Amino acid sequence: AAPTAASALFAGTMGKLGVYGIVRVFAELLPITRFSTSWGQTIAILGTISIFIGTVTALVQSDSKRLLSFHMIGQVGYMLLGVGTGICFLRISPALATVGLMAGLFHVVNNAYYKSLLFLNAGAVLYRTGTRDLNRVGGLGTIMPLTTAMAIIASLSIAGVPPFSGFSSKWMIFSSSIIGGMQIPLPFIVLAIIAVFISAVTLASFLKFLGTAFLGRLHVEGKPDVEHADVPITMRIPQVIIAIFCILFGIWPALPAYILHLAVSGVLPADYSPALKQIAGTALIGIHLNLGEGVVSIWNPALVVTGLVLCCLIPYLIYRIAGAPVRSVAMWLCGEEHTVDE
Repeated sequence: AAPTAASALFAGTMGKLGVYGIVRVFAELLPITRFSTSWGQTIAILGTISIFIGTVTALVQSDSKRLLSFHMIGQVGYMLLGVGTGICFLRISPALATVGLMAGLFHVVNNAYYKSLLFLNAGAVLYRTGTRDLNRVGGLGTIMPLTTAMAIIASLSIAGVPPFSGFSSKWMIFSSSIIGGMQIPLPFIVLAIIAVFISAVTLASFLKFLGTAFLGRLHVEGKPDVEHADVPITMRIPQVIIAIFCILFGIWPALPAYILHLAVSGVLPADYSPALKQIAGTALIGIHLNLGEGVVSIWNPALVVTGLVLCCLIPYLIYRIAGAPVRSVAMWLCGEEHTVDE
């Protein structure tokens, strides 16, 4: 496998050049005709196939970098689904086409952050343990707390869990696909359902990644004297910087939406794309999708964050008020632990 820094760079940049090329060719070089609709559907279908194959294959991997590499196939599929939806509706609905292209490019940007962060997480595990095999390590969260926290942020981002950045772009992709399905039920409704389902598979895959590498009892096969310390600060600072963007673009999606609207408007014909405030609203933080017939979908990060805080705070207050005694028990390892002799 390539060095960690090279893997992170490739995941964040080179792996998405094909998506950039597709947008430039179909939105800028080729004229908008009835063939745009057919090409858009084809790209969206191929993207959904990539989502399914890449993510399901990643689910059974035990090599950390191999797992992330297969997820790169699945994540490019989400980009193609959004871009394909946008291309399909270039001739039919300028507003929906603009949103679809913005959604696909938004996922390109988000993926550059959380996928690079995940490769840095995997590299940190490799640095400390000397192995990429998730079956040979466990409990690293006790000695690598910062790396563990960054891995949780990146994993929730790629799985599309609010309020992290991956949810913002996936929400736009799902919304554009479902709204497109109202006009062209086949294939877009089916594609949207598959994409939503596979997003849950992505979460399962990264729960496995987090659970095996960072949770449970500390052990590293073949290295019983593993150093009880996180990776050097020069390896931790890049993780923290990237994680900030994973959070920022989740709770403030209006910022990248503004930049992406400028980019999409720049490649489409002059005066083709509606103004951003017409299709995304004027909210400072959230996005209110309006495709000309009223608001059809809303993403309000402030409301979601408030709800999550309350959901955590209320049980904690109940626990404190009840005064239940604290007891120590053996760690549950998802089964019965056997010795080598057994």
